[in-house]
Amino acid sequence: MKVGLTFAGGGASGGAHIGVLQALTEGGIHPEIVSGTSSGAMVAGLYAAGNSIEEMLRTLPTLNRRYLDPDTSLLTFWTKRERRGGLLRGDRLEQFIHDKTKGIALRDVQKPLAIIATDMQNGREVVFSSRTCPSPLIQALGERPSALWDTEEEITLARAIRASISIPLVFQPVMFKDRILADGGLIDNCPVEPARALGADFVIVSDTITPFCSFLPACLFVRATSFNKWSILVWHATRHSLHKRQIFF
Repeated sequence: MKVGLTFAGGGASGGAHIGVLQALTEGGIHPEIVSGTSSGAMVAGLYAAGNSIEEMLRTLPTLNRRYLDPDTSLLTFWTKRERRGGLLRGDRLEQFIHDKTKGIALRDVQKPLAIIATDMQNGREVVFSSRTCPSPLIQALGERPSALWDTEEEITLARAIRASISIPLVFQPVMFKDRILADGGLIDNCPVEPARALGADFVIVSDTITPFCSFLPACLFVRATSFNKWSILVWHATRHSLHKRQIFF
């Protein structure tokens, strides 16, 4: 039986995924297939690339604000430079991931891996996978069956992770082929189904944010309308996948 481990998106709280991975490993459970969205994609990618838990624990504290690169063109409204729709360019963060993964291609990772992004032009889910990841078919009333997601394999691991963490208005979207890609949490914040498509018989989910979405905005961010909208969006993008997992952290 192949065990899959899915890391849901969760911003800075995604660092807790490493603790879940450490606990599973200490308990004798070694996931053979991993999938992730947003910050969960970073942990999944580092793990699939062969980074040990100890290396990831050392890496996390080094990820600080020096890797944030604001787009200064936003300060000069009269410039003719094209604006990409985000406060941060994300180049430094991508370089950080590139260095930690040794610049490997997605297809060269050591474990089957799926990373989720959202195509902002058509709202479709894009699954970056290290191997064939067949999509189930869905059918709307009166329409032909269509794939639930689009699959891409020819990309570097760092670029795929960078696309998955591109929170709208915070990070500029990633241009890939003819796609404009943003945070995977917009469409599938807890990618259980892609892990199954890669061959997982049993899926464990690590989700650090969804249980709090129902009350955190109300008690701490009453006036933060944009945060409330984001929380609701992430909640709905996660909830449809949770019933497909066997164990939930």
